Amino acid sequence: MKKIKLVLFFVSLFFAAPLVAQEYELQFDVVNRTGIDLYGMYVTDTAEGNWGEDIIPNELFENETVVTVSIPIDDETLCAYDIRITDDEGNAVEFTDVDFCELEVLTLLMNTNGDLYYTLE
Repeated sequence: MKKIKLVLFFVSLFFAAPLVAQEYELQFDVVNRTGIDLYGMYVTDTAEGNWGEDIIPNELFENETVVTVSIPIDDETLCAYDIRITDDEGNAVEFTDVDFCELEVLTLLMNTNGDLYYTLE
């Protein structure tokens, strides 16, 4: 009887392990209302230091358009992310500690001084 319980225990661990390490995707819309075209958007967990790949699905993110992006998350992902946005000349602006937990729409805007900022919905 002990052997059966031990075998069942190990079988349950085998099937439970993938559940613990599951990965998901966080999907949200990004709206470009900056007045300019953007060429790259990179997202990283604030604990990381690597920007990774461009998450914009096309090479060009035109003004007054919306794109839906996905970033991989897992059970240990935190809410705080950093965002890096680039233009056609390679200039970049970075936003730190952006709360992605309740994010559905990220709208990018530019003020009259030419500074980019964002709003979350």
